[in-house]
Amino acid sequence: MPNRIKITIGFFSLLIFSLQWGCGSSTGSGGASAQTVSGTGGNEASSPSAMAAGDVMYVGFSGISASVSFSGASGTYQLLLQSQATDAASKSVTASDTNVSKSIGLGDPLVDDVMKSESESVQNQLEAILRNEERFLLNVPWNGSVSQPVSTNGTVSAGKSVGGGSGVSPSLSVNDSDTFRVLKSLSDVTQYRTVTATVKCVNDTVAIYVDDEISSTNPSDLSQANINTLCSEFKDSLATTSSVFGSYPDINNDGVAVALITPAVNRLGASSGGIVTGFFYSGDLFARSSSIPASNYREIVYLVSPDSGGVYGTKITNAFAMSNFLPAVFPHEMQHLINYYQHTIVLSGDAEEDWLNEALSHFTEDLVGYGRENYSRYDLFLDSPQSYAVVTSASPSLAQRGGGYLFLRYLYEQSGSSSTFLKNLVQTTNTGINNLVAAYPSKPSDFDSFGEFLRRWAVALAYTNAGLTTNSKLTYNARTYNNSTGNWQGVCMICSAEDGRSTVLSGPSFGTYSAGTSYTIKASATRFLNLSSTPSSLSLTGASGSSPAAIILKTK
Repeated sequence: MPNRIKITIGFFSLLIFSLQWGCGSSTGSGGASAQTVSGTGGNEASSPSAMAAGDVMYVGFSGISASVSFSGASGTYQLLLQSQATDAASKSVTASDTNVSKSIGLGDPLVDDVMKSESESVQNQLEAILRNEERFLLNVPWNGSVSQPVSTNGTVSAGKSVGGGSGVSPSLSVNDSDTFRVLKSLSDVTQYRTVTATVKCVNDTVAIYVDDEISSTNPSDLSQANINTLCSEFKDSLATTSSVFGSYPDINNDGVAVALITPAVNRLGASSGGIVTGFFYSGDLFARSSSIPASNYREIVYLVSPDSGGVYGTKITNAFAMSNFLPAVFPHEMQHLINYYQHTIVLSGDAEEDWLNEALSHFTEDLVGYGRENYSRYDLFLDSPQSYAVVTSASPSLAQRGGGYLFLRYLYEQSGSSSTFLKNLVQTTNTGINNLVAAYPSKPSDFDSFGEFLRRWAVALAYTNAGLTTNSKLTYNARTYNNSTGNWQGVCMICSAEDGRSTVLSGPSFGTYSAGTSYTIKASATRFLNLSSTPSSLSLTGASGSSPAAIILKTK
């Protein structure tokens, strides 16, 4: 009897992670794997018997059924099962290997609790209300000024600043003071704290306000030298972000985008026992009113404060905030701001779907050279890839964000690292999957649909750094070291991440195929299986609505 696999799809039951924390130092070189490529592979085969190591076979389905003959085949094979459903519905995971315990070291005992307390419930609650507010504001008339288009060098026409402001020089000066309303609830955008903050650094595109509470209560955790460093980093990252994705407005004519570092962000996370590192609130682009009482009517993002003593909430050392959080959160949130502005105000479309919006922001961290936090996120994803939908209707979890980043990063590399692809994703009224497919700049016949994107990406997850093929279609580019930022850019599957968390990556988690097992897979997810022996044949059947797909890989 041939071995049989049945792909079944049901309803969702919440998967809870047990996170264990430790410390450690980096032990690897951090670069892409230096393994010697042992296979001549990278070719697409029509049957397992025709495959060499490193080749790939995409299984053809007739409806929801397929069969694969292994007649004449020998060697070691892997089986990748997918649900290519795109309805964003949650699917149950019934296999016994889906409960995950993951250890992530932070490399510093003072920040051991940072990611532990960065619970998905806290972050997701905030993201959910922020994205819901964006959709609410679609019905609110916008009364800001229209910004000028950004040129390729990061400036705008008519001598205006990047944001389309009123002049080359900003109207703010160091030591200027102002009051701000900062959200204080994870469920209600009408609740806020009022804080007073002072400009500590300003250049021609960015102003950093620091909450006066920091200066009076906790000044040693954020020095003027730190602020000057951030001011330069923010200017550089904003130039890249705006030149790639598009302009942002200058509704209050101050000539700058504002970064407000405030303990109010720390307390927002601490209110539910977690941590929030920063956010963009779309209400700030609209005039303050009874329905938008927390608006500060300016282009502003809110950032967490270093807090080594735990004065405001969870302890965050200055070193960790300066290396991992603050340089990354500013461009992450500015992508959200630009994305919202371009989609909804410039083009009068809908706000981007959460999963793609977050994928773009995490990719932006990497794009500007501060993507250290992405490794621990996608390590969670790789530990149980069948459990996480790439496309989701809810605010994506940390692991889903990691998967979304990996997916977008792969498409970016396959596009030839095309800035056109990125611009197309933001300067459009398309959203979600339709946006992703329409934005891709070149569309060969075998790579022009979401399903084809998904299946080849799964191969890249399995083959990158595995030493089996040099085919660039089936692997990520080797990551590169950015000497300016001191960070790696790009993806590695098998390496020491060198991310300040002692993350060591070992590729996607593979289970072992068991004859007659009914496997369940989340929509837009992949299950990775080793075939412990070569079967005579496989019979594959997907449940109705699962859009099943399967891929055969040969490793020896």
